[in-house]
Amino acid sequence: MKSLTLNNGVKIPILGFGTYEILPAETKKAVLAAFKDGYRLIDTAQYYNNEREVGDAIRERELKREDVFITTKTMTDGYYETKAGLDESLAKSGLDYFDLVLICCSSVVVISFNSSFAFLYSSTVKLLRSDPFSPRSSSKPCSFKYFGNSSCTACKA
Repeated sequence: MKSLTLNNGVKIPILGFGTYEILPAETKKAVLAAFKDGYRLIDTAQYYNNEREVGDAIRERELKREDVFITTKTMTDGYYETKAGLDESLAKSGLDYFDLVLICCSSVVVISFNSSFAFLYSSTVKLLRSDPFSPRSSSKPCSFKYFGNSSCTACKA
């Protein structure tokens, strides 16, 4: 599977397999089939209620964690609630870290630089993104934060 290298050196596969609307009971089988077809980016979320099954599929397939890119999304508001939600997601999935966390419901669109590094130093997240289209979002143009760089290179924000 081809991948892109982001400005912080993180590689992200160009195609991913989404688990939205896949019932938890069917998720592991679907993700295993995706792995068989060559997918290495798997998208899950707290809302989907299938993070555990995504982690189970990784372990069953016996893939090295660094060979799979896992994205999840939080349903929390605020730094501490988001951190607690992320810890819960990690526990459910049985993973040590997520490659990308999309903070979908936060009232704070741009995570402060210091807060971003708090996540980085916890070694549980490689990339953070807050949803600019959330109804509670501010009007800032871009919310991407890549660790090691305090601004988005795509829009120069």
